[in-house]
Amino acid sequence: MDVTEILARGLNGLSFGALLFLVASGLTLTFGLMRTLNLAHGAFYLLGGYIALDVLRRTDSYWLGLGAALVAVGLLGLIFERLLLHRFIGRELPQIIMTIGLAFLISDLVLGHYGGAPATPPRPPGLQGASRSQGSRSRGSASA
Repeated sequence: MDVTEILARGLNGLSFGALLFLVASGLTLTFGLMRTLNLAHGAFYLLGGYIALDVLRRTDSYWLGLGAALVAVGLLGLIFERLLLHRFIGRELPQIIMTIGLAFLISDLVLGHYGGAPATPPRPPGLQGASRSQGSRSRGSASA
């Protein structure tokens, strides 16, 4: 295993850890502040990702896809909280059962609609290729 592979694996691990931190922070904040257990966070992230990918493929606009996903998942979360989750405030077990059920429902609907093959979106504008910072040298250049 060479240095670039170790570096790539390390960065992949850090990015996955950051994603887990975001999900755990969402769970902690909602339970800590609102005393509400919503275990469907991952399903909402999943749905937002596929909505963004779908809009990106249809319009070829990364930022429109991102905005559409934020609005759609935000509205879905608001509807879910107001219609279903609000009824079980202070009762953790029914909240857990309902949110896990919603997570299964969303993930199965997404699996049925998009299939099980992984989908990789293109890189966002401005993040294609390499960039150089001021004073950096390319490989093999002679030092002055």
